[in-house]
Amino acid sequence: MPAKRKPQAGSSTASKRKLGDKSSDFEESDSQASSYEPSPKKKAKKSKFRQKSSPDAFESPSAVQHTEKSKISHSASIHLIHSPLEVQTALLQWYAGVHASRGMPWRKPYNPLLGPDERAQRAYEVWVSEIMLQQTQVATVIPYYTRWMEKFPTIRDLAAATVDEVNALWKGLGYYSRASRLLAGAQKAVAKYQGRLPDNAKDMEANIPGIGRYSAGAICSIAYGEHVPVLDGNVHRLMSRFLAVHAPPKSKATLDILWGAAAAMVKPKKHIKVSSAQRASSPESTLESTRYPGDINQALIELGRLLAGLYEFPTSSDVAKTTSRTAQAKIPHALLTQLVVPSILPYDAKRKETESQHECIQITSIKPVGDVIHVFSHIRKTYRTQWVIIRGGETPPKLKIGGFEGSTVPELSFTDGGGEDGLSASPRPLDAMWVPFNKVSSANMGTGVVKVWNSTKELWERDIDGS
Repeated sequence: MPAKRKPQAGSSTASKRKLGDKSSDFEESDSQASSYEPSPKKKAKKSKFRQKSSPDAFESPSAVQHTEKSKISHSASIHLIHSPLEVQTALLQWYAGVHASRGMPWRKPYNPLLGPDERAQRAYEVWVSEIMLQQTQVATVIPYYTRWMEKFPTIRDLAAATVDEVNALWKGLGYYSRASRLLAGAQKAVAKYQGRLPDNAKDMEANIPGIGRYSAGAICSIAYGEHVPVLDGNVHRLMSRFLAVHAPPKSKATLDILWGAAAAMVKPKKHIKVSSAQRASSPESTLESTRYPGDINQALIELGRLLAGLYEFPTSSDVAKTTSRTAQAKIPHALLTQLVVPSILPYDAKRKETESQHECIQITSIKPVGDVIHVFSHIRKTYRTQWVIIRGGETPPKLKIGGFEGSTVPELSFTDGGGEDGLSASPRPLDAMWVPFNKVSSANMGTGVVKVWNSTKELWERDIDGS
C-alpha cells in the first residue's frame, strides 16, 4: 500500500472584500504616503485654437473634467498653517477629554522628570504599540499588547527571544513580518545602542530596522519629547481637509505640504495655554519644550481617525469572481508543483493505478469541503477549502525550501479567465514543511489557516481510521 502524505491543511483559495473602512489608529505603513501637484501657474493667453494632438494624447471626459477643476486659481498660502497656536490650543483641549476614552495601555502622560533609561523604556512601549497598530484596530491590539509586555517587558527580553517565540505570541494578529522587524530592531538596539532606542527620529529611522519616518516621529515625540511631526493615514486625511488639498495623494508635492503642516503643529511655541493641573505637575519651560509634541501628534492621529471612511461613502464591495469546479481542481497540482521537488502527477479521476505509479507522487483525491469565512480587521476572506490526498514513495517528498529567487514562490490566483489556464501569480514568502497529523493543531499557524485545518480535520481522521 503506498504511503499517504498529509498536507498541513486543506487546499484553499481566498477571496476578499472590504468592510467599512476603519483604518488603523496609527500608520497604515511608512510607505503609504500622499502627494500634491500644485495648480499650474497662470500662463499667457493663447490662441483659442488647439494644435492637433496625436491619437494617444486624447483625454477621457473624466480626465478633462479633473484638469479643468485643477485650473481654479488660488493662493498657495491656503495650503499652509501660518499661525498654529490657536489650532494647537483647541486641539489639546479636545484631546484632554478623549485621550483615555479607549483604554489604550501604551498611552501614558508624558513625564519630563524621567531619566534616560525610563524614557527608553517608554520608547520601547510606544514602538511595540505603533508596529501592532499598523493595519490593525485598537480593540484588536490591546490584548496582544498586554500579553506581549508580560512576555517581553523590556527591549532586552525581546532581543533574547527566538523568532518562533515572537511569532507564537503574534499568532492571530496577522502580517508576521511586523513581528520579525520588532525582533530585529530589538537585537540591533541591544547590540549597538546599549539596549535603548535612539532618542532622536533621524537616527532611529536610519538605524533601526522596520522604523520609517512616521514611526520614528511618533516614538520620539511621545517618549522623548522631540519636536518632530507624524503623518500617517489618519493625519494625512485630516490635514488634507484642513488645508483644502485636493490632489493626487501619493505625489511628492502633497507629501511636502502635509509634512510641512504637521511639522508646524509641533514647532516650539511660546505662551501655550495650559491647565492649572498641568502647570502644577511640570515647570512651564518643560511644558513647552517636551510635553506637547507627543500630545499634539496623538491628538492629530485621534482626530484624523474620526474621519476614516468618510471619503469612501458610498462604496462598492470588492468581491472576487466565483471560481468554477474545474478551476479549483487545478489549484492543488499547481501549488504542489511549486513546493515539491519530484514531479507530481495531477489528479485524474479516470486514471487507473499501476505498480509503476506507486513510486510516483500523485494526487489521488480532491474533494471540496466548503467555504471558511475569516474576518480580519477590515478584510473579510472566504476560503474555498478542498481536501487533497497525495500518494507515492516511502517518505514525504522533499520540499523546495529556498529554491526560488528571493525565497518566494508565486501565490496563485485561479479565475475563469484573464490568462492561460486562468492562473495569475504574485510573490509571497515561502514557508512550508511536513507536519505529522497529530501535531498540526499545535503548529504555528495563522487563525485563518487554523480554521481551514479544522474544516478538514474530521475527514483526515476518518481516512486514517478507514471509515
